[in-house]
Amino acid sequence: MDYFFILESVIIAGNLSFGGNINENFTGDDVCLFQFCWQILSCGIIRNSAVFSECFCSGLSAAAGPYRIEWRSVNHRILGTNEIPAAIWIDRLSDALGLLGKRRAADQFAALIELTRDKQPELIPWLTRRPLRALELAEDWPRLLEIVALLLKHPRPAIYLRQIDLPGVHTKLIEGHRGVLAALLDLVMPEDSIDGTHTGIGGFCRRYGFLDKPSRVRFRLLGVCRTFRRNMV
Repeated sequence: MDYFFILESVIIAGNLSFGGNINENFTGDDVCLFQFCWQILSCGIIRNSAVFSECFCSGLSAAAGPYRIEWRSVNHRILGTNEIPAAIWIDRLSDALGLLGKRRAADQFAALIELTRDKQPELIPWLTRRPLRALELAEDWPRLLEIVALLLKHPRPAIYLRQIDLPGVHTKLIEGHRGVLAALLDLVMPEDSIDGTHTGIGGFCRRYGFLDKPSRVRFRLLGVCRTFRRNMV
């Protein structure tokens, strides 16, 4: 063929990664419209409208799946008048997720929303802003919620991280997710429980009232007299 069709799909109401329009009401069963806009770019000249109809339009209709096609008429100096697809709509979220291979991720995200709504509803906005990050944290999310609940109950606990006594919670888990925990705690903790003078991962402990490792200063003694050495011993 002398003509190639390049199709660009753009999802209007959401995207592959649940980015944009997911909110706290997401359950995984929502019905919403996904529009795929198709652009047709030419690379050469098509010889007759029969080739166009047979190779593209007819093939698209024959391969119809869980979607509906909007057509529009166009006039071309070579092709003549033809009906071409203007848009393809997928009316059910479940069908769109199936086509994209994202049903499992959608179910997992819906479960995270439900758990958070039950345990810490104030954190729903964070989930809706960071859905991909939430999916990455799915395995640890219940424990992160438990840490948040502990600090709400006992703000500025004045203990070391290793002294936190929660099932499945260990120091490496907390230290590995200090950035996420800081974002969550800032959403729910009272202002007087946060020391705003300490920021970043390095200031996590002091910011939320945990005991931090004592600072150490290394120094070397040069040209020390014998008396000073004896006193040091």
